[in-house]
Amino acid sequence: MDELIIKRATNEDLSFIIDCIVGAEYSGSEILSYCELLQISETEFRTVLLSIFDEEIEGQPWNLKHWFIGKVNQESVVGGCCWIEASTGMNSDMLKSQILQYFLPNQWQNNLENLKLTSELSLTRIPNSVQVEYFYTHPLHRKKGYITQMIYFIDHNFPNHDREIVMVGNNVGAMELYKRHGYKVVEIKSSSNKKILTLLPSNTKIALLKSHD
Repeated sequence: MDELIIKRATNEDLSFIIDCIVGAEYSGSEILSYCELLQISETEFRTVLLSIFDEEIEGQPWNLKHWFIGKVNQESVVGGCCWIEASTGMNSDMLKSQILQYFLPNQWQNNLENLKLTSELSLTRIPNSVQVEYFYTHPLHRKKGYITQMIYFIDHNFPNHDREIVMVGNNVGAMELYKRHGYKVVEIKSSSNKKILTLLPSNTKIALLKSHD
């Protein structure tokens, strides 16, 4: 098998990064959560993401400097991001909320009920931990161990920080993979409100943690 080369992302990787975000948000379902929550199309969501990346806002996943891309023979096959939680003084979920309110003010205001409902599943991310998010392999390159190599890469590059993953509960395969590599479930939140399943891929969110050596 050809060697996977993992490097920090550049502007040339932005299109693939957007694919990673969208693919990860679907989480194996037919629901793209931000589109359902804010009543926008996938095309609109992709366009907004590009505008957000232009702003270079640190401390949250929609920032190029927090992304790593794995390539085989110069082809992008896997991507993911990580950042130090609350390094800016604000937690990343609050930052993302403020960003979306700024870029989509009308959609945000018109869908407060949806946003309030899904906030029931909010998990408090651990300050100063490395947040691992949006790990995604191109569909044509799956089952080759690329996510595992990304996990090793993050472990090697952030050895002095705990690593945390917050994910929806339907992605059992990914959760089991992370558990095999030392992540442990530390928090679970679920909702019995059936409407959530029209807005998110799952009615459960899970936090997994891997302590630094």
